[in-house]
Amino acid sequence: MTRRRAGRPRHWAKRCASGCLPRADRRPSLPNPRVLQRRRALVGPDGDVTLAESPLGVLLARDLIHPEERQAGQRFAWLYRLVVGRMSPAAADPFQPREEARPAFATPPLGAGQSAWLAARSGDFEKARQALKAEGPGVYEQVRRIAVAEEFPPWIVVRGPLHDEARKELEAVQAGLACLAALFGLPAARRLDAG
Repeated sequence: MTRRRAGRPRHWAKRCASGCLPRADRRPSLPNPRVLQRRRALVGPDGDVTLAESPLGVLLARDLIHPEERQAGQRFAWLYRLVVGRMSPAAADPFQPREEARPAFATPPLGAGQSAWLAARSGDFEKARQALKAEGPGVYEQVRRIAVAEEFPPWIVVRGPLHDEARKELEAVQAGLACLAALFGLPAARRLDAG
């Protein structure tokens, strides 16, 4: 007489690579319909809902900024978090392809060269900060709020005509992102209408 093992009886069926039984109800995860509806409201019915994750993406989806200006804003946020915030120096520059060899500015050297690399990035951030402050009053603060803190001001969330204060904020963000794009050597972008 064979002794029976304790616990639930084993199902004898074909297993997945992980050793688990395949589940009949397993399907690709679908996005939450309410979240999808809110994101679609931000970017419009034909917009890419993945852009609704950040204010820069929403501005790009609504054609208020160019891709180069969005990239400049993301690079400024990366520099800000590296220099001011709590980001590890080992965090790679998100704008360099992972497969290819990165240029010297994107990857910190290990050991003694790391402090020089951080000093160079700190200098890049200071140049960007000074350029934004020279662009006009409030430009640095508006770009910091949108790109770094990723705050969604009411004029981004609510569609429709912009009142004077919102238009000034949008113009400050556009001017700051265009300034950063020029500073980072990204192609010059034409100014779009803030409709």
